[in-house]
Amino acid sequence: MYLCTVLDVFTGEVLGFNISRTHDANFVLLAIRRAIERTGRVPQWFHSDQGSEYASGIVRTFLASHGVNVSMNPKSAPWCNGSQESFFGRFKVEFGEFDRFETYAELLEELYQQLHYFTFERIKTKLRMSPAEFRQEWIARQSELFTQINSYQQVMSLPHTPSRLFKPEEQPLLLIE
Repeated sequence: MYLCTVLDVFTGEVLGFNISRTHDANFVLLAIRRAIERTGRVPQWFHSDQGSEYASGIVRTFLASHGVNVSMNPKSAPWCNGSQESFFGRFKVEFGEFDRFETYAELLEELYQQLHYFTFERIKTKLRMSPAEFRQEWIARQSELFTQINSYQQVMSLPHTPSRLFKPEEQPLLLIE
């Protein structure tokens, strides 16, 4: 059983995932497509280790065709993908033993529930809330700031689009495998 997750490095959200009995480029590509479908946006960057699935022509061509910049860990440098390593370390401990399930369906159901929990319910210490809740609060705050800046433009003659702020729907998105 293989699990591929696509995380937003900013929030720690599981944006897309795939569970399969095979581990190949199409397995990874489906997780990436699900992340894009869920967010409604294509990321600016995609970072992964140097696994053959991630370095495959299928994955690289798909990402390049959507204008995504790809970066990969140097060989033997797992700390360069620390968010993903940390996620899987916690996930495996909290999930428990895989062989405790009697059927494949039971295992899949529990994996789906655990992935939902990690994104929508589990409190991340550094965020003091779940990753999904943090994203929603952050988007609301950015929207509020964007509105305030636009209202001040008339008074202060600020540039039309400040270089450090984006409209919420234009926020940069960085995905990691």
